[in-house]
Amino acid sequence: MPVRSDPDTGPPSNRSNTAVIVIDFQNEFIRAKGKLHGDVQEMMEQTGMLQKVPHVVNAARESGALIIHSPVLMTGGDKFKDEDWDPHAYGAMDNLFVEGTWNSEFYSLVQKYV
Repeated sequence: MPVRSDPDTGPPSNRSNTAVIVIDFQNEFIRAKGKLHGDVQEMMEQTGMLQKVPHVVNAARESGALIIHSPVLMTGGDKFKDEDWDPHAYGAMDNLFVEGTWNSEFYSLVQKYV
């Protein structure tokens, strides 16, 4: 049976070949205390992402669709490679997405659906 995320406008999907991929949806970006939050805050507010993503993930879970979370995980002391194109200077930042810390945790309002 086809599943719709929005019965009025969403295209029908087949849960046997449908997946939702959630990329880098971690506290480091999502939460105000995250080191990278300032880089994405405006876009998150403009799109209503924090309100919409939990609903999308929940609808996908309820329909039986595959949910894939692709996090960034680093060990203490690791850094992003310093690149010429890096406008945010992530390579100079310490302790981003350190595995096992609050910063690397999946956003709690979506975690319960994964």
